[in-house]
Amino acid sequence: MRLASFLLSALVASSATAASYRQLATFSATNAAFVEVFNLATTSNTTPHPVLITTDFGAFSSGEVFFVDDPKQIWSSNDGATTVSVGGFKWPNIVIPVPEDISANSVLVADGFLVPGKGTGGLYVIQGEKGDFSTAQPIKISTDKSGWFYHNATFVDMNGDGKLDVLSARATKGLFSSGAELLWLENPGSLTGSWTEHVIVSGPDVIFQVAEVDGDDSTLDVIAAQFFSSKLRAYFIKKSDATSVTSVDIDTTLGAAYSLQVVDLNADGKNELLVTTHENGPKSAVYAYEIPANVNGTWTRHTLADASNFKVTEGGFNQDAPGFAYSFFPQVNSPNNKKPSILVAGDGSQTAYLMTPGAADFDYTIETIIKVDGVIGSIGIGDVDGDGYVEFFVPDYDKSEITAFTFSPAALTE
Repeated sequence: MRLASFLLSALVASSATAASYRQLATFSATNAAFVEVFNLATTSNTTPHPVLITTDFGAFSSGEVFFVDDPKQIWSSNDGATTVSVGGFKWPNIVIPVPEDISANSVLVADGFLVPGKGTGGLYVIQGEKGDFSTAQPIKISTDKSGWFYHNATFVDMNGDGKLDVLSARATKGLFSSGAELLWLENPGSLTGSWTEHVIVSGPDVIFQVAEVDGDDSTLDVIAAQFFSSKLRAYFIKKSDATSVTSVDIDTTLGAAYSLQVVDLNADGKNELLVTTHENGPKSAVYAYEIPANVNGTWTRHTLADASNFKVTEGGFNQDAPGFAYSFFPQVNSPNNKKPSILVAGDGSQTAYLMTPGAADFDYTIETIIKVDGVIGSIGIGDVDGDGYVEFFVPDYDKSEITAFTFSPAALTE
């Protein structure tokens, strides 16, 4: 076990803002990039409970995935928190939980990026054997494709055999060529060896989501935010034949599509698309798209926040903003008829934002939560202390810190 690099460095009981969030603590986390909160079992607590997971990477260093057991200790203990890390990655991006029928107490890591030496990525499973991640080694289930990298994945039974497969997207980007593919990796029934890959269609590259949008149960619907081709597109894959695919362009004018979530934003019982564009200029934005009854119709776009909110302040080459957006309810058990709030990771704007819904549909106010000294890649969200209110964790990649906040109105104790 590696002693924590996550050390408590500050404890702040700031006054509640109008949005009722409070800063809890800032702690060290080497090159914190993507941050998640999942329920996992650990050696200290064999009952699944919230665990903070963060990735780190660098152009001249290998990548790691960190597991922080009992993250509330970050602000409630003078000893701070301890963690274990799993190395062996090039550029670990989004981490997702693995279904128990594939591998209990495990996560999947999407790896690689368009940086020299990091371009050939893969999909890896990390198994926490009996809750112990300290000796875990990444298990690669993908087959190397030179220069191609992965950002996210999900689990879907793609061939109707009763086993969950991996659906993912990968991309390659060079000076003279580029490419993007949606593919699925066939579950052989074990984690031994590479899973057979099936390329479905070209186009999806970074972020996508599976969500029912066309009302046709015979198809698997995939919404893709195509960053490199600057498109938002829906794909309809025939469940009985994954080689049979149709598609609809939702928006080809938005710019570099990046973050994507299918969620009911106006509490009318119907889902919308929550989308960000990742740019440095007038197309930086957070959008909502209404899903039409006929997917070949118009997907009406609403601007929730525009480029005036997302000034890029990070130095260096190709810095853009914003990054990912996350809808959530500050109180976990909020009524179903409430509109969600939105957290936005500013990425190159070096800022985390809270967007609060107004009375009118798709009317949001935006405020700065924190301005940091580096890139904010993603935000981890979850009720980690079990009090019914959400905590969230904002990384500062350049300064190697994470700041924890809570929506709990209770006064801090120990």
